[in-house]
Amino acid sequence: MLAILIDDLDELQEFDRAVVRFLGFSLMGSKIALIATSDHSSEIEKIGFNNLHLRAFTEYELKQLIKNTFKIVDDDKFPNWLYAASGGNPLLVDETIKLLYQKNLLYYRHSKWRLRTGELTNFSYSKKIEDIILHKIEELQVPHIKVLEIMSLYNNPMEPAILTEIAGVRSLDKLEFLRRKELVRVVRVRGRLAYAVASTIVSDIINKDIP
Repeated sequence: MLAILIDDLDELQEFDRAVVRFLGFSLMGSKIALIATSDHSSEIEKIGFNNLHLRAFTEYELKQLIKNTFKIVDDDKFPNWLYAASGGNPLLVDETIKLLYQKNLLYYRHSKWRLRTGELTNFSYSKKIEDIILHKIEELQVPHIKVLEIMSLYNNPMEPAILTEIAGVRSLDKLEFLRRKELVRVVRVRGRLAYAVASTIVSDIINKDIP
């Protein structure tokens, strides 16, 4: 089975979406799967593909997820707090948990996950994924931001040699740092390693909100 992945289908022009539609229906019944991601809209529905929606977790589902994943010591209130903080949005759940870990409020000791529940009331967080990503970018040093700006402007995967020529990247350290921050992703271009901005949200923030 071969899978073709197309990200941000809603960002394509009408003609490009028509090409994707033609390709998708041409592959029906074959051993090749076409998988596209998109914000939900009537224009996307018109393409006629089967749609799977990324819905929010229910409070019960989130409780079961936390219980089965972390088994946090002596705290049944955390799932309730996390649901209130995220609304069950899977992206916000993921980002909020990572932020708790980065702030050392969620930590692993003596083979157990533990939470500093007393400090949650002072924990600052956003309910918008754009604000969380903006905060990540604002914490970067100027050289890392410059790399992101160039990659966003180029708007295509860039091989390390190209990044060295255009952005002055002399090693992969900066790119790997941005990858760990989930601001860039690793892809393959004709079998060769390349890097791309992680999402259109990152590009939009770089282009609009970073001076």
